Amino acid sequence: YASISDGYMDQQEVAVRMKQVAQSLSESKRKCPSGSSQPNPCIVLWSMHARDFVRKGFGATMGLFETLRAYSTYSGCTWAVSEAFAKDWTKWKLGLFWASVVPNDQWQARFAAASICGNLNVSFWSPLLPLKCENNPPSAKGEGAFVRSPACNGPGPPTG
Repeated sequence: YASISDGYMDQQEVAVRMKQVAQSLSESKRKCPSGSSQPNPCIVLWSMHARDFVRKGFGATMGLFETLRAYSTYSGCTWAVSEAFAKDWTKWKLGLFWASVVPNDQWQARFAAASICGNLNVSFWSPLLPLKCENNPPSAKGEGAFVRSPACNGPGPPTG
């Protein structure tokens, strides 16, 4: 992304940056394995709304979220959100990152019944717990390896 010299972005610059982020999310998601060979694939249930991203610092939160989303998708997880979340997220004109939308009348029970996602470090988002997992959650150890790998960072600078 182009750097901002004065730290201020006007409304048009924000719109351009959000389009770049949405395109980046789409491109990285395409590179991840589709589907899962597991009989009960991992499903990440995500609940943190856009207003919570802003409250925690939008840029920092999006940076951590993108890594988490990319790693979990790379690990074979799909993402699900509630109808209310999907409506709110798209109202902010943010790009879709989920594979399915859970009806509002089923969301609370499903989120409550899901387990904590392995030992992933989600302390940045506390006191909220923005995600839970159904079946075979990814691990923090795997996330650390993923972040250092070409799968996350690309092949590196050209040589020769």
